[in-house]
Amino acid sequence: MNTASNNRYRRAGNSSRSASRSGFTTIELMLVVVIIVILGALIISTRAGVQQKQRDSVRERDIKELRDGLEGYFATNNQYPSLKNLNDADWRQTHLKALEGDVFRDPRGNDDKLVGKAQPKAYAYMPTSASGGECGEDKGQQPCTRYTLTATLEGGGAYTKGSLN
Repeated sequence: MNTASNNRYRRAGNSSRSASRSGFTTIELMLVVVIIVILGALIISTRAGVQQKQRDSVRERDIKELRDGLEGYFATNNQYPSLKNLNDADWRQTHLKALEGDVFRDPRGNDDKLVGKAQPKAYAYMPTSASGGECGEDKGQQPCTRYTLTATLEGGGAYTKGSLN
C-alpha cells in the first residue's frame, strides 16, 4: 500500500469515529446513581444493625456486672440494697467500689439512676423482701432478699437477671 491509500484509510476511520458520540447516556448515568444510592442504603442499614447489637451487648455486660456487685454486697451484709441506696452516689462509692460508674447507665441513656420498672434507655432494679413485698431499711420494712435487674434491648425484648439468693 502506498502512502496516499494509507491516508485515505485513516481519514475514513477517523470520520466514522467522529460521527459516533463518546461518553455516557443519561440512562447510564441514572443507573449508576441508583446503584450507588442502593449500596449506600445497604451500608447504612447494616451499620445501624451492628451498632444496635453492640449496645445490646453492653447492656447485657452491665447487668452481669451489676449482679456481681450486688451479690458481693449480699455476701457481706446478708441483704440487698434498696433502690434508693443503689441510686445514691455516696452509698455506691462506699459499698460498691468495684463497679465502674458507667455500669449504671444504659448506652443510650443520660442518667446513671436505676428505675423501679423496666423501660428503654434505663436499667431497672426491683428489690423485694422474702415475701415478695416492698423492702428496705429506708422504709422501716423487711430487708431486701431478692431482686431483678432488667435492661430493655433495642433488638426487642429484655435482658433480665435475678438474685442468686
